[in-house]
Amino acid sequence: MAGSLALRRHRDATELKINGKASTRPSEAADRLPVLAIHPGSFSLLVGPCSERRSFLDWGVFYQLASIRPHWRRYRQALRQRNSAIRGGMTRQVIGSWDSLLATAGEAIAAARADYLDALMSGVNELAGRYPGSPPLLEMRFNRGWSRDLRLVDALRQSLDSDRARGFTYPGPHRGGFSVMFNGYPIASSASRGQLKLATILLKLAQLQLLRDAGRECVLLLDDIDAEIDASTLDFVLDVIGGLSVQTLVTTLHPDRFGRLAGDDLRMFHVEQGKIAEVDK
Repeated sequence: MAGSLALRRHRDATELKINGKASTRPSEAADRLPVLAIHPGSFSLLVGPCSERRSFLDWGVFYQLASIRPHWRRYRQALRQRNSAIRGGMTRQVIGSWDSLLATAGEAIAAARADYLDALMSGVNELAGRYPGSPPLLEMRFNRGWSRDLRLVDALRQSLDSDRARGFTYPGPHRGGFSVMFNGYPIASSASRGQLKLATILLKLAQLQLLRDAGRECVLLLDDIDAEIDASTLDFVLDVIGGLSVQTLVTTLHPDRFGRLAGDDLRMFHVEQGKIAEVDK
């Protein structure tokens, strides 16, 4: 998607311009410029709450399957209305009036996530085969957010009484996500810290590769990752990145470790006391 994007942060406001025109829609900027980051906080992906993996999954679906976006908007609106009716003590008929819309959009979202996760798993396996060592044997298990034995509309109807007792809608893709198994066991409890980091990196790189395969431009941010992984894994990451022709921004205390990214378009900056200055290569 050609064009220009400018973002300026002020103390009290953020200024966004797209093709020279002011915009108040951050979603438009996100659509035009996907930004994928790998940083020390990324390594909680596989051990943190399901919401982290759901967000990771939806980031990929957002860019790979743009046709699903209207379903997301309809689902969120219907979910808000159904929850509002539940909390407001409305009748079963009023609450249930949102079920059909919620189910149609929710089924579409779950199907898109499942398709994307299948593609992601293929990418992870391909990258693991290129890793110069013993890669972890990973399996990703999709959770759509309600029983596999039911249509979502039926799950909503069966859950109505318990939803009213809870005060919110329980079944649906807002509870979906995926889990990762390592050599047949949940990765959070069976993998070492180093194995968890490698698995996370494989997922992130597979996500980046899918985006580039779809012809989308992307900016990759690498924040201090050389402090988190060993030299051989860092070299593997840089080799993969080098093959994807993606603009990469690196923050590090050891720029010499990133020599594999060097090229004619390499620029280096030094940050000290809030001031940024370009330095010689």
